[in-house]
Amino acid sequence: MSITNQQLITDALTMVGVMGEGGTLSSTHQTLGLRILNELMDQLLEDEIDLQYFRQGTIGDTTPIPDWSVNGIKSMLAVWIAADTGVPITAEVASRADSGYQTILRRALKNNMREADMSRLHQGVGGLYSRYNINTDA
Repeated sequence: MSITNQQLITDALTMVGVMGEGGTLSSTHQTLGLRILNELMDQLLEDEIDLQYFRQGTIGDTTPIPDWSVNGIKSMLAVWIAADTGVPITAEVASRADSGYQTILRRALKNNMREADMSRLHQGVGGLYSRYNINTDA
């Protein structure tokens, strides 16, 4: 489910009513959308959420984000665009953005977790399944 910058920005603008359904991006909307998308992704990286995104400058390019993050990024972008353009957002859009952020945060955290190395922990006298008795020190 890869998405282009144009599709992502168009969907976000439509979500907050800046652009009508089926509308075409103006050059102003393209510039605004790319700038805000880059700012949003910079903020996520600052928050230590690395989606392997790199700054975009071309509207027709595929947005370099994981498929599982598309809906979250789209709704977050809509909120950021609304804030930049002075358009009020609905509770539904705000809720979708929050839910999308939480999903991205959980998934990014899970993807960045390393398995703990337990090989150096003491195994006890009898091996892995033995129990230590503090009363007898055995």
